[in-house]
This record gives sequence, C-alpha cells and structure tokens, in this order.
Amino acid sequence: MVKTIHNTMSDRGPTNKPYVKLFEEWRKSLLPKALENWETLNEECQQSIIDIHDFYCGLHLLTNFADYSNKSLKKFEEISTAERIGMKTLSQFSNWGTRSESAAQRLIRSCCNLLQIHGCETAGRPQQFNAYLFENGLKNYLVPFRGNRFNILFQNARAVYGHLTHIQDFIEMYGTGNNLLLSVNADIESKIALAGVRALGLVDVHINRPLWKLLDCNDVSITDMSQYYQKLHDSISNLVQDSSPMFDENYQMFENYPPEKDLFGFFALHAVEENNEELDVLTTQALELILASILSVIKRQLVDHLTGGKHSDPNEDLMLISQSVPKTNQSNESNFGQLDRIKRFKPNATTAHIEGMVLYVNNKTSDWLDTQCNEADIMQKLKYYKCVLSFEGNNVFYKFSSEGKAFSVEMLKNNLIKIIQKYSSNIHIGVEIDLDVPRKEEHLRPLTERNELLKSEKDNLKNVRVVKKQSAVLSKNGLHNSNKTRKRKLENEKEETSAVKHVKKHKRSHDVKINTNMTFISNYKDFKVNQWIAVAGLSDWYIGQVEDILSEETATVNFMERSNTNTCTFKWCSPPAVETTFIKTVIHFDFDNEIGPNDSSLRSWKLEKKCLQSITTKYRNYCSSSN
Repeated sequence: MVKTIHNTMSDRGPTNKPYVKLFEEWRKSLLPKALENWETLNEECQQSIIDIHDFYCGLHLLTNFADYSNKSLKKFEEISTAERIGMKTLSQFSNWGTRSESAAQRLIRSCCNLLQIHGCETAGRPQQFNAYLFENGLKNYLVPFRGNRFNILFQNARAVYGHLTHIQDFIEMYGTGNNLLLSVNADIESKIALAGVRALGLVDVHINRPLWKLLDCNDVSITDMSQYYQKLHDSISNLVQDSSPMFDENYQMFENYPPEKDLFGFFALHAVEENNEELDVLTTQALELILASILSVIKRQLVDHLTGGKHSDPNEDLMLISQSVPKTNQSNESNFGQLDRIKRFKPNATTAHIEGMVLYVNNKTSDWLDTQCNEADIMQKLKYYKCVLSFEGNNVFYKFSSEGKAFSVEMLKNNLIKIIQKYSSNIHIGVEIDLDVPRKEEHLRPLTERNELLKSEKDNLKNVRVVKKQSAVLSKNGLHNSNKTRKRKLENEKEETSAVKHVKKHKRSHDVKINTNMTFISNYKDFKVNQWIAVAGLSDWYIGQVEDILSEETATVNFMERSNTNTCTFKWCSPPAVETTFIKTVIHFDFDNEIGPNDSSLRSWKLEKKCLQSITTKYRNYCSSSN
C-alpha cells in the first residue's frame, strides 16, 4: 500500500503542504523495508518511487475567486464615489452589515434572503414572489446559499440581474413593509451595486461555468488541466486591460466550451441599453478590477500548472501515474457535509443508517424509483392520502372542511374567478405599510479620476510576487517549532500591497487609542517581524504578530480573536485581520515562549495564564494613565 501511493488530492488548507512533506518523508523511510532489492535500484528509479505528486481541488479556486471579487468590488465602490450607496444612505441602516462586504454582494444575499424559499423566515417573501412569477409564466432561479459553496455568489449574481425587472415590479406592487424589503429596494436602485452584480454574472457565464464543465468532464485528466489553466491565465491577462470582449454573447474562452446561451439572465447581462450608458461604463470598470484580482489568485494558486510549474509540462510517467486523480474533491466534501448534517439532526444514528442515507442520496435512488412507477401506481397511492375523497375522471376531490364538503381544483378556480369579478373594486393588493423614504442621488467621481484610481489598483494587483512559505518542522515530541514558521494563512504565498494609507481597519482594532505620554517600548527597533505583541484598544486588548515595520510610529499586525469559551485561547481571524497599528499602543511584546499552538491545525493558540494576567495588568495601567 505504501508503494502504490503516488498522488494526493486536497483543498487549499494551510496544513496540506506540510502534511504532504511529512508523509513523503515517512513513506521514504518505509520504502526500503517494503520493497525487496531496494539497494539494487539506481538513484533515479528510487527517486521516482519516492516522489509524491500533490494536486489541489479545482473548485476551491472558484471559492477564492468569490472572496477576492468581493474585495475588489468593495474597492471599486470606494473609487466610484466618496459617499455611501444603496441601503447605507438610509439612516436606519447606517450601522448595518459588515465593513468587508461590498454593496453588490449585499444585494445578492439580501435578494436571496427575501425571495428564496430557504431565506429569511420572518421577513422573507418567497411565496408571494413565486406567485408573481407564476402569474407571468416564469420561475424563480435564485439558489439558496446554504448547502452551496463553490460558485454560489456568481450564479446568484446572474439570477438577480436576470430577475432585476421582476424584483423591481414586485417591490413596487407589494410595498416595502419591512426592513429587508426596504434594504433590497434601496440597493437595487444603486447603479454602482448593479454594475458589480452584472460583472459577477458575466464572470459566471464566460469563466466559471466553462471552467466547471472542464472539471466535470471525464475526458479531461488533471494533468490536461494545465493547458486550460494557462489559457485561463493568458485570457484574463488580456481582459484586465480591455474587458469589452466579455460583453459579446459569442465570446468563448476555452475551445469546445462555448457560453451557455440558454442560461437564465444570459441575454440580460449582454444587453446594451442606449439610455443607460453609465451602467455599461461602471460594469466595465468593475469587471476589469474583478478580473485583476482573479488573475492574482491564479498566479498564486495555479503556479504549479502555469509555465515553469512542476505540472505545466507533464511527462508520460506523470500522466500515467495521475490518470486516476480526481480534479476536485467535491464528492468528499458532499459526503462529509451530509455526515455532519445527519450527526447534528440524528445524534444517535448508527453507522449503517448514516451510510444508507448517504448512498441513497449519492445513487439518486429516489429518482430511479420515480422512473419505475406508472400512472396507475401513483393514483393507487394517492387513494390512501387522507385529504383525497374520490376520483371522478380527471377530477380529484379534496376535503376542505370539517363538514365534509368536497371540491375539485377546477371548482375552486371557477369560484375564485367569480369572487374577483364581483368584488374586484373592493380588493386591495398589498397589505403592508410602505416604509420607503427619499434617498439621495448617487454622486460619482469624474470618469477620468475613476480611471486613474482603477489603473493604480489594477497595477497593485498585477504586481504579485510569489513567495514560498517555509516548510513546517516537527520536533521529537510532536510539537511544532517556534511560531516564527507558522502556517496560518490559507494561501501559500504572500501578496505585496502598496499604498499603506488604504489599509482598512478591522473591527477589533479600529478603536485603538494613541497615548503619547505612555509606552512600553523604549525603542521602535525592539520591534521584529513575526514577533508577538499585545495592543491596547478602547474596550479591550488584542494580541497578534508583526507583519511588517512601516515606520518609527506604525507597523502592520495580524491580529487574533479571543475564544468565547476560554480566555487563554485565541484564534486566527477569517479573513485575516492585518491592520496598521501605532507602536505607541503596544503594551506588551516579545512573549514568543509563552504562547503556542493549541491544536494540530495551528488555527487555535493558547497563551500562558501568567502572561495573560501580566497583559491585563498593563492594559489597566494604560487605561488609567490615559484617563
């Protein structure tokens, strides 16, 4: 078994690469014992047996596309206008939402909460919206976020833009009777937010869906994906400079994988409105910034498959060894997702029961059973339903009252038509109070200024330097060495960023207060990269690691959040909370020997109780001196 393992497939978690390295070393130590005549093999043959080829899930790339696209849209909104947009213009929503979420993503999520069947149970209106669509011969194409992960943001962006006029008409007819309706109504009137939604939809049509088709195709192996990844890299590099080809319905990135024109919202995304040129300009700018961020992800995470990478030009041996490697781990994630759900809802379920349920879903047994039933069998089963009284021809009579009265569906429809015709003048559509308030017009920056800011931002994203992380080292007692070689980040490389003035404050440290009369550091040179520090805020103190020394007064710090269950335990933030911090606010530093990993994933760390008490004391002294 040890000999036959040549490949690994995993997601892009921070512990995967160290695991592969350790597994390869362990396997190397066992091979001389497992294979006869090992010493007689030449070095080249031995090395070919020792080598482990590590591959990564292609669908996790789409997940990272979504994360970075959201960040780019947030930057795009800041570049487009200095004012608040969408629901943020309303006073009751000024402090709602998260600072990291763009207005486009907020609009997509809010629409799903409002109009999707698995959305908000209190403020959602999915049944009313579905009835409105049914009346117009349409169906609801919004997909729940719960249970969907890889491409859900882009897919729902396409659906929201396709339903744009339907949503506007529905809200106009139904009113804004709760805050969720009011927020969607405000966001959907913002051209900046709509431009972001449209840009995400175009990415779904021309990039994500063709790429997903490639990953699902059985005729394309994981080594064959290198040529497609290179094509993806080259195409997006050109589109960053000019994204106009993506507005063409016939634009095709991969050969033999044309865009699916029968997708809902496809023609709405590509429609050019003569009276709305401003939306087209905003969409182009948002799209180019999104593509620039996607390109930076591709450069970092597909480095093995791009020109010069270890999988970029696979030889026959590698193609033969890796032909059984799946291109994604979607099936494994689905199985574990089902297992987690079953264990949560049925904690006492046996292993055999869980296995049976998972197999029932994976094998699509229910669909197969449906194909085995004829109409007579279905009618026979319906006779046992309590609500069914009798069958007369094609009419099914149901019991609708305790008095035993029976009506067919056709009879009910005819009665409803008569009621509407007789009392139509007294029927009032819309039962909720309209809470809408006047909103300010969006004031965009001048086009030339926006273009300059966008060019600067794209240049920052373009200059991505791939930095290899140090490999993890295990000591004899099984513990990781110093935190100086921690593997916390999700990516294996570090992104260079410029323009420190644009670094955003995190919610845990935005309240940091400068006290120029008191500091615990005698010289800023005492600061070191990767050093642990504790920083004082207005309401609490926070710990983190120094990322970079910016000046004699400031440094960037990667902060942790405290566990809710244990005061001595801290966790890395997701997404990472890297912020600019004033050195004057540091109250304790250089406690590397008093903090260590609390689990094997290195996501949770434990601080010594004595050090915790010392930092707390210093923080109290800091606060008292500030007052």
